[in-house]
Amino acid sequence: MINVHSFDGKLKGIFKPKKEYSIDEKEILLSKLIPELSDIAKQTVRTMISDLRAPGGGSNYHPSNETDATDIMVDILSREYKDILPLLDEQLVDTKNLGICDSGRVTRLLQIWVGM
Repeated sequence: MINVHSFDGKLKGIFKPKKEYSIDEKEILLSKLIPELSDIAKQTVRTMISDLRAPGGGSNYHPSNETDATDIMVDILSREYKDILPLLDEQLVDTKNLGICDSGRVTRLLQIWVGM
């Protein structure tokens, strides 16, 4: 397994949000996903939601890649994501178990987004 920090600073410009979402809109979209997830993945999403209101986006914003994990997540959720729900759940579990840091969140979600 490759350490997510090996991508620090190398993923700039890959993700460009199609739409800007407010914190409230992000919270609603992320909350709607929770019932569809396993228990550990739910914990990751709850952490992301609580970090929405933290200064600077908390650990959702990855400064060296200039990307916010919640921007990636809501973009995924704005598409047809049901077919990739098992993969999304797995990545959210890995985020909780292997690195809930900003780099882990962005790198794992970006992998899904690129593949959609």
